Amino acid sequence: MPRHNHSEGSEIIFSYTRAQAIADGVLIDVTNAAKSCGFRIPVAITNTIWSRWIEATPEQEEYGQSTEARLRDVLTVLFFRIRSLPKDTSLSRIVFTVRFLMDPEHDFYETPELTADCGPGDAAEPVITILLPEWDD
Repeated sequence: MPRHNHSEGSEIIFSYTRAQAIADGVLIDVTNAAKSCGFRIPVAITNTIWSRWIEATPEQEEYGQSTEARLRDVLTVLFFRIRSLPKDTSLSRIVFTVRFLMDPEHDFYETPELTADCGPGDAAEPVITILLPEWDD
């Protein structure tokens, strides 16, 4: 039986949980790495960001890049961006950038704009999801 969203009066016909997104590989749970960077709540990142910028290629690894270090860079920049916000802020979404070495031989970098969304998880607990800004929800 379909559930109703009483606040909007609309019928929910499909629901996709965070746990399902992680199980399907749409989101990658990076909570353990995030804890080592100071986070206290679960953190996940989209597979698009992971495959495009986090996962180091063999060429990048030859120049000292690693998947772990690239992930740590994202999490550290996000952590300090959050810490720089005023204590009384009520933002649930922030934008930040990280510079990634993409082609070491040609000294080519990309600096994508990323978004961190803090919202309720499957059990209404606070969670952070790192995604591209064009992904509204």
